[in-house]
Amino acid sequence: MNKFIYIIFAALIGMGLSTVSFANYPMGPCHCHMMNCKNAETCEKQCRCMPFMAKFADKLKLTDSQKKQMAAIQVEFRQQMKGHMKKMMDIRHQMRDLIQSDKLDQAKMDKLIKQKMEMVGKMTKFKMTMRNKMYNVLDANQKTMFKDMMQKMHMKRMEMHKKMMDMMGKKQ
Repeated sequence: MNKFIYIIFAALIGMGLSTVSFANYPMGPCHCHMMNCKNAETCEKQCRCMPFMAKFADKLKLTDSQKKQMAAIQVEFRQQMKGHMKKMMDIRHQMRDLIQSDKLDQAKMDKLIKQKMEMVGKMTKFKMTMRNKMYNVLDANQKTMFKDMMQKMHMKRMEMHKKMMDMMGKKQ
């Protein structure tokens, strides 16, 4: 069971780190601002995704038309994700309540884990679909650059994962 928890934890961290897409800043507000941030000015100063998104779009040399297409794809993605995020939060609350109960209900725990994994699967499917649509907006040269950039990001994530596992005492 302990190994299973580590696997889920690592997968969720990986998902969180991999949610960065490249069509935010120049084309529209980043995800922080889509959450109706009450203090947009402070949020913008603290937001780590905006400089990254601008750099990403600049490196790919996106045209205005491509930026508009990317923004439309992201808006569609965010709309799809809204309901799923609410369901995910509900599952998390139920899991927290179960953890804090006097006796752990194994059947309920299994049911919640299954629901969460189904939601993660659906959300991953949406994300992959969005990224594929964005990828197909790029021209051949941009696609090559994109692949190189994604490879570099992947390598950084793998390094971070290895460091995390080393810190936890698990050598890979």
